[in-house]
Amino acid sequence: MEFSGTEFQILDTLARQTGGSPSIRSFTEKVDHYHGKAHYANVHKALQGLAEEGIVTFRASGRSKIPGLRFQNPGFLDAMATLELWRKRTLLKERPNASEPLKRLESSLAEKGSVLSVCLTEPDRNLRLRRLEPLILIQDTNSQPVPSQEADLAEEMAELQSATSLRIDPWIVPAQRFENYLRARQANPAPRILHTETCLWHPQAFWRTVATALPHGEGLAPQTRSRLASMEESALAWNLTRWGYEERGRELDDHGPRLCPEATVIAALAANVPRWTGAAGVVLAKANIDPTLLVYLAKSEDQAARLAALAEILQRHQPRPILEHTLTLLDALKIGAEPIEQGMVMETVELYGG
Repeated sequence: MEFSGTEFQILDTLARQTGGSPSIRSFTEKVDHYHGKAHYANVHKALQGLAEEGIVTFRASGRSKIPGLRFQNPGFLDAMATLELWRKRTLLKERPNASEPLKRLESSLAEKGSVLSVCLTEPDRNLRLRRLEPLILIQDTNSQPVPSQEADLAEEMAELQSATSLRIDPWIVPAQRFENYLRARQANPAPRILHTETCLWHPQAFWRTVATALPHGEGLAPQTRSRLASMEESALAWNLTRWGYEERGRELDDHGPRLCPEATVIAALAANVPRWTGAAGVVLAKANIDPTLLVYLAKSEDQAARLAALAEILQRHQPRPILEHTLTLLDALKIGAEPIEQGMVMETVELYGG
């Protein structure tokens, strides 16, 4: 499957706008923003050509036509694979020094039978910061339980970090769970990853997962990276209340964004205030937490050592499989605990019914 330069730019922009594409004129401005020198006539003509091939579809909105990817077309996965190869080549052309660490990343995972696909989140930004954020989609296998697979892959990433001197913050997640995050109404990293990724390995598997979750590319708007460390106290308190921590005598109005419980825990830890650390413990003790997402957010927000300490305290007093899984992942990533006030944590957990 071959595309012109303009068609690649259009497909790239549509993928970045999945679920939130504007009118053709506004879309042209988006293409210009990402790639420069986009002209309405050229974009319109290329969109029509891609529509004739069945890769792009148009949705009527008043007098406007809204372009989008046609997820259910038989050639969709091949088109996305071609796009991802173009993205990868463009990335390596602009950042040739990334070639060796990316080869190491791929080779370290190539023989892992449970790995479905590997993508990089915001690769250009992260490489400038000398870091990588790989999304590693895995599948259930009969030979090895999922938590054990995740720990093995986390250990591989820790070894790669030591070998490359790049900071590596992986999200190792079963594909079906990633589908659920794409559909979720609570704020989580999946939509941002979809809109900023470059797929290194098995792009068809990645886009098949996306198409399963969003068969018509619906329901997503482009998202920016959440700044959990700078969340307003009222928003943090409201989200903590949603997940089991509620200060007596304090009434809170609906105050967005609606965070998933994992992001709420990390935002509370990042506030670096004793009572919010205790509140994070309450959520960890009560909520249905995904350890893989929790650890990914903790590492990317520089809260992994504090999370390790909090999980150790809770596991000693109120053991949960979720906490054990979290500690196993942190240990595989070679992250030690940073001391925190145990008394305050347990007093808060006991007071709020953890």
